[in-house]
Amino acid sequence: MAKTADPEWLKAFQVMQQNFNLTDDAIGVFAINLKFELDDIQTIISEAITGGGDDKKCDVVYVDKERQIAVVAQCYMSRREREAAPANKASDLNTALTWLISANLDDLPDGLKGRADELRSAIAAGEIKQFYVWYVHNLPSSDNVSNELRAVERTARAALSSFSGGNDINIFSQEVCTDTLSRLYLQAERTIIVTDDLETVIPDAVEISETDWKSVITTVRGSWLRDLYNKYRTDLFSANLRGYLGSRESDSNINNNIKVSAQEDPDNFFVYNNGVTALVLDYELGKRSRTGRRLKLKGLSIVNGAQTTGSIASLNSKPSDTLRVPIRFVKARKDSLVANIVRFNNSQNKLQAADFRSTDQI
Repeated sequence: MAKTADPEWLKAFQVMQQNFNLTDDAIGVFAINLKFELDDIQTIISEAITGGGDDKKCDVVYVDKERQIAVVAQCYMSRREREAAPANKASDLNTALTWLISANLDDLPDGLKGRADELRSAIAAGEIKQFYVWYVHNLPSSDNVSNELRAVERTARAALSSFSGGNDINIFSQEVCTDTLSRLYLQAERTIIVTDDLETVIPDAVEISETDWKSVITTVRGSWLRDLYNKYRTDLFSANLRGYLGSRESDSNINNNIKVSAQEDPDNFFVYNNGVTALVLDYELGKRSRTGRRLKLKGLSIVNGAQTTGSIASLNSKPSDTLRVPIRFVKARKDSLVANIVRFNNSQNKLQAADFRSTDQI
């Protein structure tokens, strides 16, 4: 049987390996670079790769206080085609997390001590909001690995709970397999991954055009967004720097509050929510009628509003027909403009509790 052609991501990784003379553990850094679009890859390589020698089952540790993320990765590269990656390598992440987060720092090897100290300090200071635990490899995904990663996520949750505010950190345990790497690589090359023809009926719209862009501002049913997410999952957020962060039953968690308002007060959701911004390849706005206007879209990527979309999609039941979400669809004609739309729509300052108290008379 003829050997399957190497995927495009693998060719790019092999070029990176050759350019920097890297071991196979660098596949973890390669995945981090694709996911978070890092600028200084050489510095990340020198700081994040811990594999080799007494690494306590921890191949890559990446801490980014600016993005408020941390990534702990176990890496594996197979030299032959196999049905799945060894699941025991995924379970090694339990050991890695215990050493990195819970063990006495003096007991850690010198090569890992500095990375563990940086990670713990960032968690303790509240500078980590998203914690990624990855098993990165070049093979297909498997149920055995998924089962191991669920146990790893429990280990991570238990370890983080020992820190003040640790329970508020979003944990993402994931098998970053060859299919995942292919999607990330495609996303890095093309902002909009979902290129299907889509259609919905809207009550009305305001259309604004400039030389390099045009936009439709309207509302859509929450159920329409829910159906899109259930069909395309994270591909729907290909141009979004954050993606959906999940929700916890906590008053301080904004995504849970979105779910509560969507379920309990759908009629007022429009005035509670900041809305969604989505890039499209093209759109066609139909004529007004008694039932509304038909809006046809070519391709879609939500650049701001992933939390709104994901929260509505995670409701236990279909949202009320009265739940309408403010949204603007944007078609841009220049790549540089697209990049700025993505950048500026994801750079708002987070509101703190004190901001809401600033108008309190007391």
